[in-house]
This record gives sequence, C-alpha cells and structure tokens, in this order.
Amino acid sequence: MGAVPGERDGGEARAELERIAPILLFLGAVIVLAELVKEAQVFDVIATRLAVVGRGNYAALFLLCTAFASLVTMVFLWTLFWRRGRRGADRYEPPSPVPVADPLLFRTAATVCALFIAALLLGLPIQAAALVSAVLMIAAFAWRDRSKLTFALFPWQLLVFVTGLFLVVPTLSRYGLAGLMGALAGTGGDGGGAYRAAAVGAGLSNLINNLPAYTAVEKVIPVDNQEQLLALFTGTDIGPVITPWASLATLLWFEWCRRRGVRVPPLTFVLAGAGLAVVGVTATVGVGVLLLTG
Repeated sequence: MGAVPGERDGGEARAELERIAPILLFLGAVIVLAELVKEAQVFDVIATRLAVVGRGNYAALFLLCTAFASLVTMVFLWTLFWRRGRRGADRYEPPSPVPVADPLLFRTAATVCALFIAALLLGLPIQAAALVSAVLMIAAFAWRDRSKLTFALFPWQLLVFVTGLFLVVPTLSRYGLAGLMGALAGTGGDGGGAYRAAAVGAGLSNLINNLPAYTAVEKVIPVDNQEQLLALFTGTDIGPVITPWASLATLLWFEWCRRRGVRVPPLTFVLAGAGLAVVGVTATVGVGVLLLTG
C-alpha cells in the first residue's frame, strides 16, 4: 500500500530539511560573523586603506576594489556607476585612517576572519567553520563590548524565508513545476542543453531565490549530464542579480544599504543586473562548454 499524501509530504519535508540544515547553519553563522567583524571595524580599516592606496585616483580605487572580480562585472560597474559622468568628480579626497576603538577586538576579528578563510581553503565543512568563527566572535564581544550582542544579529527572518521556499518548491515540483522545468531546461548533455539549464536557473533564481531554484531544476537534469549541471550552477550563481530577493547576498546588501541611508535606484539596479546576468552567464557557460568539449 502506497504512502498517503500527508505522509509523503511529511517525509519529503523532513528530507529537505535534513538536506538544507548545513546550509542554513552556515548562512546564520556567517552572517553573525560578518556583522561582528564589521562592528570590530575590520572592514572599515580595509576600505580606508584601499582608498589611501588609491591616492585620490578613481580608476586606481576601482581596480583595487574589484581586484578579485570578473572582467564582465568590472565593465558593468565602471560604465554604470564609476565613470566620470556618474561620479561627478575627477578625484576623491583620500580619507584619514580609521581610528580603531578597540585594537584587541580588531586584531581578534581579523584573526578569526583569516582562520575562517583558511578553514574553507582546507576543505573543512563550511557550516562548522562558520559556526566556530561566529562563536569565537561572540565570545570576544561578550568579553570586550557586550552592547553589540543583540538578537538583531541573528538573521532569523532570512532563514525562515529560505526554509519556507525550500519546503514549498518540492510541493510545487510535484504539482507541475518539475514538468515545466524539465521542458524548459531539457535533458540534452550538449552545449545547447547547458545554455538552456543556465538560463532556466538564472530566470527561476530571480523569480524566487537561487538556493531553491537550483534544487528545483537539479531534480529534472540527469545526474550523468555534468556539463548541464555545471551550467545550472553557473546560472544560479552569476544570474541572480536582477531582483533584490534573487540571492541572500543581495538581500543582505540591500539591508545594509537601507541601514546606512544609501539609496539604490530600482530601475538602474534591475537594468544593470539584467545586462550583467545575460553577458556574465553566457560568457561563463560558453567558456565552460569550450573547456569541457574541446
């Protein structure tokens, strides 16, 4: 006798929660870590030193800030935001060094960040690395500045939002979403299938969120189609830059902008993101197809 719908739904929900638990643990811990490292002024010092090294030259500052970014992203950022017509000045005034309120806390935060990065490079479980780093920073602030330890540090709203999406997507997949994704992405392992998977992943990411979007499309792609799965990963990683909710990183960025009174023009954001998504995803998938098939 088959499982009744309620039992099947409950089993799928439990399986999905078990699958995403490490991701949620990582996200929650790394956000707390980032917030406390920011409060320790590590990011302020790095940003100020980059500005000082730039010596008032916008082009130099731009290259320093995007040293690890892709060429496509740099072109879009310079054209739409950093060029002379947008910034309104030829040079900027290099800032004075940021006074560090608590040098010991600052050094502790910088060390924890370095250890966190080292743990990731060594291949340790990301959720464990993030959790240990967050706990170390909480302990440091409990010792040096307890006023910064508030419940607002923990991103419970974002985690509830993502968990809800992960639980809703399997249900939607059973009632038609899987068929639609399969028809759109296809099951071909050739270059055309890779582009389709990337486009579907990017599009669905901007409609809902890239984490559940990847899960939804991954289920309809044959496991042997590694090229198509890699393209899907590319689409859900580079493509979610059009809508504010497309990725948790963008949601956090918008929230930090709001807290600091930085206005982000919605139309400019959407148009720039759309252009970047199309060019970035297409270029990356194209290179991937050439490398894998050449």
